[in-house]
Order: sequence, then C-alpha cells, then structure tokens
Amino acid sequence: MKNTLKILLLFLLISCQNQKSDPKIEKGRELIKNTMKEHNMVGLAITIIKDGKTVWSEGFGYANLESETKVDPEKTMFRVGSISKPITSTAIALLYESGQVRLNDNVREYVPYFPEKQYPFTVKQLAGHMAGIRHYNYSKPGEYDNKKRYTSVKESLTVFQDDSLIYKPGDQFRYSSFGFNLLSAVVEGASNQNYLNFLQKELFDPVGMNHTSADFTDSVIVGRTGFYEFDSASMKIINGEFVDNSYKWAGGGFLSSSMDLARFGWAFHNNEVVSDSVKQLFTSQTQLNNGEMNHYALGWTDVGTDEFGNRSYGHGGGAVGGGALLRIYLDHDLVIAITRNTWKDGGLGDLAPQIVNVFTTKE
Repeated sequence: MKNTLKILLLFLLISCQNQKSDPKIEKGRELIKNTMKEHNMVGLAITIIKDGKTVWSEGFGYANLESETKVDPEKTMFRVGSISKPITSTAIALLYESGQVRLNDNVREYVPYFPEKQYPFTVKQLAGHMAGIRHYNYSKPGEYDNKKRYTSVKESLTVFQDDSLIYKPGDQFRYSSFGFNLLSAVVEGASNQNYLNFLQKELFDPVGMNHTSADFTDSVIVGRTGFYEFDSASMKIINGEFVDNSYKWAGGGFLSSSMDLARFGWAFHNNEVVSDSVKQLFTSQTQLNNGEMNHYALGWTDVGTDEFGNRSYGHGGGAVGGGALLRIYLDHDLVIAITRNTWKDGGLGDLAPQIVNVFTTKE
C-alpha cells in the first residue's frame, strides 16, 4: 500500500530547480506527468538545450523509492542502454579525424585477436550494423540478463566471438549490440588505450560529462538511480532484476544524467567534438551492397523527420531498470535528452516530439 501511495504522489513531485514559470515548460510538465502515469514510471529527468543555452532541465518523481530521493537532472545517473552506441561511435569519429582509424579497414587490423570469419568486414560496416555480427540471444539464459562480471573489453568478446557471421557483410542491416562491443575493441587497438579511459579523457572530460560512467556493479557510484519495473500481475512497482553490464559497455552499458546527455548532444551538434564534415559522415545514411540505402548511420539514426515536420537524428536506449532518448533537432538548434528508471514500457519516443513541438512553435 505504501509503495502504491508513493507512485500516486510521485507525479506531483519535481526536483527544485527554481525555474521561472513559463507556459512552454508548464505544458511540457503536463505532458511528462501524463506519460509517467500512463507508463507507470518511477522517475524521469529531462534537459533541453537550445542555441547553446539550457532552457529547461528538471527531474520528476524518485531516483530511489526506498529513500525517497528525488530525481536531479544534473546528478541522477540512469541506465541509458543503446545511447552507449553514439558514445562509442563518437570515439571512432575522434580516431577517424585524427587519422588513427580508417573506416574501410578490416576490423582485424585493429583487433587481430578477434577470430577470422568466413568474410572480412570493415569498421564502417560494424558501426552501421552491417557486419554480420549477431545481436543478443534473448532466449539464452544469462545473455541479455548477464550476471557475470567481465574485466576487459577483450574478455567481453568471448560471449559471441566464436559464432559465425549471420550474413555476408554489407548485404543486410541487422541491429547488433555485440557489434559495438567489437567496435570498442577497435577503439582500444587504434588508440593503444583502455576503452573507458579513452572516453573519459577524449570525450567525457572535455564536454563536461561529470555524471556519466560505465555501470560498475562492484563500485559505489554516487547519484546512480534505483532500477525499477512495473509488474502487471501484481500491479506494483518492483525492483529490476540484478544484471551486470560489463559485457556490453559500448553497446548498452553506460549510466548518464539527462544533463550530461544533452551536453554531449549539443557539443556533437555544434562541432565541438569533431568537425562538421566528420559529423555529417557519421550521421548520414550508409549503403548496402545492393545499392539500397541503410536507414541507420554510424552509431546514430540517420536524419529523419518527426510527426511535426522537424528534422532530427539521435538514438534511444532501453536497459533493465531504465531507458533514455537523445535527439538533436537540426532546424531549431535544439537538443533534448530524457531519462527514466523504469523498464520495459516505453513512452519516450512519443513524448520527445510533443515536447519539442511545444518549444519550437511560435506563439
């Protein structure tokens, strides 16, 4: 009963941001509260940066139900799932710009210990989900819901490295988180640095992402949210099951705050991370062997138009006990990042364009 009362109350609780009342923010708050109620969310954070300025950053509900800790959009760190992919892709973009990675190189030039397959495949094919590397086997116990701790990128590849390619590279687009595990090994091979250390030094520190980290289960991470899911059988919020994401940092294993994700999105959009030409290369459609265009770019979705006619690119992510969405809106110089700590049920993909429409419609 106490837990149920908390859920009923959390929609009215927001972190104290001391923001001025603004009709657009008020409308956004209403959309968020309705979405949280509809999708049984415990906590959510949103940050919008427009023209380089943070125009809205706010937390809703609880980061931790048991301690009644409210969400802080700056410091509360959520599991962001596959938003880890554009983070990894940006590491490759940095190495490409510095001349340390060539996109059309065979991956084994950078990761010689990865077993040779029936076909070679390139860094570009790997980043565009066209290399033939498989995705999770959801029916295999302990794969998506892994409990084992992996101590290195090299060790994490053992989950899939002995499996055959599932198609000839370049013939298909097949989404693969494991492909991004291998991409993080490319980062290590090209930079001669540990993958996580490279990201910290070359991306997180320069951008000011002070609340982004790999989701270490053996460490105390100040600000890490609780992880929840809604149990439809009991109609209650329950704790998400324990998982260890050390086997997939690059494809889905990071924690971040909505503020950090928005900072990352803005810095990438504003050419503060890599040059405009490299940004365009990594956010443009790729091509399959038969000439068809692949709807995915290199670690990012390619530029598309939402229901309101706004052009954007970005990525979404889901993980046990959380999820996130990051979108960069080209015509409005606007970045939106939303994070949540409740698993399975979505809602962010519908919420973001509605809120962006509110903030970009002239009154």
